[in-house]
Amino acid sequence: MPAGGEGRIEVGLTAAAKAEKMSKTVTVYTNDKSNPKLYLKVIATVTLQGQ
Repeated sequence: MPAGGEGRIEVGLTAAAKAEKMSKTVTVYTNDKSNPKLYLKVIATVTLQGQ
């Protein structure tokens, strides 16, 4: 992707079989020498179907 371009990152999550709040960090590796890694914090609320 060119500098300043946009993209999309798809992240999968395997949740426990209980309703809960979750917080995880996703590491994104780049070819930018000044920022070779980016850390994205993902916060989710897991709800069970039928509740």
